[in-house]
Amino acid sequence: MAKLIATLFACLAGAAAAVQSAVNATLGSHLRAVPAAFTSFATGTAVLLVMSLVLWRGTSLHELGQQYGAAPLWSFTGGLLGVVMVIGMTYAVPVIGTSKAVGLFVTIQLFMSLVIDTFGLAGRAVLPLSWQQVAGALVTLLGVRLILWH
Repeated sequence: MAKLIATLFACLAGAAAAVQSAVNATLGSHLRAVPAAFTSFATGTAVLLVMSLVLWRGTSLHELGQQYGAAPLWSFTGGLLGVVMVIGMTYAVPVIGTSKAVGLFVTIQLFMSLVIDTFGLAGRAVLPLSWQQVAGALVTLLGVRLILWH
């Protein structure tokens, strides 16, 4: 059941990423890419703050500080990577289109994910690379090439 729920969340996140790219590009056409990305992050930050406050209910500040303190410093760079992602897509979508930008995004994301899993980067467990994963990645690469054809 946990794998099914995780799979559904991954699908939801993928759909949200594609729609977010188009929505941020529209906002970027009015504000420019960086202010549009800021607005997107500010909106998301407000929602995440409310959600975090609900989830942290009953957690002492000392316990919360210990949890933050236990995380490696590099693990706090996710927001910076999000900035690269959102600004990159906000800029790319109006120039090359949503399908091309998302196709490139997903293809590079897949290849980088295989590298992360294969070498156990970013604190992840090492997962051996299979021929099926290589074949799937190559098919994805072919697919994005077809999307970029014209």
